[in-house]
Amino acid sequence: HTLAGWWTDLEVANRRERKNLNTAIALVCWSIWKHRNAVVFDGATPSALQILRDIGRESSAWVHAGLLKAGSVFIKEISVN
Repeated sequence: HTLAGWWTDLEVANRRERKNLNTAIALVCWSIWKHRNAVVFDGATPSALQILRDIGRESSAWVHAGLLKAGSVFIKEISVN
């Protein structure tokens, strides 16, 4: 299986939910990439918890900007203190 195959095989209720899912997956990939760059280029310590915190913080900003639908399962489950 590939990431692209997994991504397109995910079942969603409608077109709007597909858009929200695509945006959420892009946010996760972007956050991992940014963390990877911080580790490689800035000497940051690798941390899954930090990635989750960054995703939570960034998802709030994306919801506020209208890029991600508020109240989705993704948003509810990604909240990490």
